[in-house]
Amino acid sequence: MGKEKRRAVVGKTYGPTRRKQITVWGIVVGVLVVLAILFLTVVSKVDNRDIPLQDTAPWTQPGASEEEPQPTDYLHNGTGGPDDPSSTVKPPAPGDGEVPEPTASPSSR
Repeated sequence: MGKEKRRAVVGKTYGPTRRKQITVWGIVVGVLVVLAILFLTVVSKVDNRDIPLQDTAPWTQPGASEEEPQPTDYLHNGTGGPDDPSSTVKPPAPGDGEVPEPTASPSSR
C-alpha cells in the first residue's frame, strides 16, 4: 500500500513534455497561417477589379432581343394564366389528363 505502482518510464514523464506540445501546436498554427495567406493570395488574384469583364451573356450582345420574359409564376402574382385573354397558356381540354376515379372491385373485399 502506498507504493508507486506505475512502471518506470524513461525520462520520468508520462505524457508529452511542454516542449513537444508547444512544437506540435506551433506547427499547427504555422500551417494554418500559410493556408490563410495562400487563400488570400489566390482570391486577390482571381477576384480583381483590374481584370476587365467580358459581356458573354446572349442578352448583352448587340442586336439581342429586348422582349420581356414570360411570367413563370402567374398563379402566384395574378397575371397571365388560363383566364387571361392575352395569355398563350390554355387550360387542358376536357378528357385530357384526367385520372379516372377508382372503382371498387368485387375481389377487394
